[in-house]
Amino acid sequence: PLLDAIASEALHKMSQILPHALASTAWAFARLACHHVPLFDAIAARAINTLGSKRGHGQIAERNVGMMLWAFSTLPDLTLASKLLQASRAAGQRLDGLSLSGMFMAFQQRHMHQHCAALVQANLAKGSMFAVAASMSAARLAESGDATGALELLQSAATGGLNAASQQVWIACGGCVKSMPPCSDDRFPDLGEPYAKELRLLQHVLTTAERGNVESVCAAVESFGEGMLPGTSRWLKVAGGQKSKVLVDAANQAPMGGVVVEVGTYIGYSAAKFARTRAARTAGGNCAIPSCPSVVTIEVDLAHAVIAHNLLMFAGVAHMVEVLVGHSEEVLPWLASRMREHRNGRPIIDLLFLDQRGSRYSADLAVLEHAGSLKEGAKVVADNVLKPGAPLFLWQVSRGGRFSTEVRSLAEFAMAEVEDWMTVSTYSRNFEAEEADTPSPAPLEILMLEWKAEQMRAKTHQPDHGGSGVGFSEWAEFAEEMRVGMQLAGLASGVPRLGRDEPAVSSQVVSDKSEQ
Repeated sequence: PLLDAIASEALHKMSQILPHALASTAWAFARLACHHVPLFDAIAARAINTLGSKRGHGQIAERNVGMMLWAFSTLPDLTLASKLLQASRAAGQRLDGLSLSGMFMAFQQRHMHQHCAALVQANLAKGSMFAVAASMSAARLAESGDATGALELLQSAATGGLNAASQQVWIACGGCVKSMPPCSDDRFPDLGEPYAKELRLLQHVLTTAERGNVESVCAAVESFGEGMLPGTSRWLKVAGGQKSKVLVDAANQAPMGGVVVEVGTYIGYSAAKFARTRAARTAGGNCAIPSCPSVVTIEVDLAHAVIAHNLLMFAGVAHMVEVLVGHSEEVLPWLASRMREHRNGRPIIDLLFLDQRGSRYSADLAVLEHAGSLKEGAKVVADNVLKPGAPLFLWQVSRGGRFSTEVRSLAEFAMAEVEDWMTVSTYSRNFEAEEADTPSPAPLEILMLEWKAEQMRAKTHQPDHGGSGVGFSEWAEFAEEMRVGMQLAGLASGVPRLGRDEPAVSSQVVSDKSEQ
């Protein structure tokens, strides 16, 4: 009744509602799963009319269009989303990957592969993203069984320039090598372009790494981070350097026969590492379940997912990795349901890697745990537990129950003087603790640390909006502040501080069910 009353009042005052309020209203109703069709129709009509009028250009910000696009993409019928996106393009707007991710997710989860390809090609194939988007679009068509359509798309896109990943798709679709479109030049994207850092990284990989060699591709990613970013306020969020060994070790120790699930694809570095490690442990590297990939990775930003898909194609492991697009809180329940169907309700996850926003770690882990998706002995690895930090997550996995957890202190990738923590937890179905496993509320000091971590996390995105971001020295100071705060709160108090006279990697078991 309350939401119906709000919708009724909004409908009467639709012409008076400011554009940003329209977006917030649509977003809020969708978040509450209240799909009030008359209200959504009215909001869409108002937004489309505003975008189509000469005076309306600029009145609706692209981020607000993105919010409405996501809201309309939660409807069973995607007509409103499609019309709004068309009006946005006609108005000259260029939506970013975050704004487009909700619509792509809707297409992807409904197995509308051709719509996925068309969305990427129509909205992201611009500037330095042109060849990258064409490669991804062609791959989506090929995966749906339309190899002819994939080849035609690449042929038509050749005048705009293709890349080495495009050639991988061309060959995989049975295209003639002699008539294969050539790659475009080696020009690096301008720093002012959207996603310039990630596109420059991909270009570096495509021009310096060996095609089909995962180790060469990952080494090129690391060389880019170590050689081009130090001294800037830009952070390459990959688990490279010492961290990659933690990932590989966990993948080698995890059970087999199921899948690796990664939350936070970014540019595909760790997904490629997992795919190679799984392949080395099995004949073909794929999951033992038919039609199931070896690695499933989730990325919230469609542009990052497109770039990652190019990197995975070039590395030769795209057939082993499924890249899902969307917010983890929306994708994981859908993924858990799909995995239950594949496995007839039995657990399927061998390893879970949490590498997204640290404030989501606890909730995302809980979704999969409550769905029964984690296998006995499954490994749960989390990155950036110290910086920007995931204190609430660490609090929860350090308290025993179903997890035995080790905290590993090591240098952040490409920031030798900055400490970070990774956690490696082993999951066990501790049925004796079933009744007593209700988590107690986290103490205030943990919640305050969580708030500090969120503030720093927000600051890291400032370079994307003209801000200064976070320098390496500031990262070091913040990591020290979080270390002191966490240890005062009783978390990982025995983990030694990294220093010149100490080992490069230190660790401590902070919870072990065998000792309880």
